[in-house]
Amino acid sequence: MRRSTEEVKPYSTNVCSSPHRCETRPGPQYILRSYTFHRDGSFLLSLHTYRDPSCAHPARSLMARGNLTLGRPSWITPGGTEAEYTLSK
Repeated sequence: MRRSTEEVKPYSTNVCSSPHRCETRPGPQYILRSYTFHRDGSFLLSLHTYRDPSCAHPARSLMARGNLTLGRPSWITPGGTEAEYTLSK
């Protein structure tokens, strides 16, 4: 599976992004997510969905890993970079 995404900031070391707060998405859907980006271009995503807005009652979880290739500067997001990613698992 190959997709594009916007707004990826360059990295020089392992970077972990985890908001540690319950996000509300349309539906409603309540999620906690965490991304880890590695210097070799690989990444790991952990995504957990919950039944309630306080993220106390788990519904399901998803783990994904793959590779990220940075591209040109984004024409949609100022300061962002276009990227291609490939999921491997």
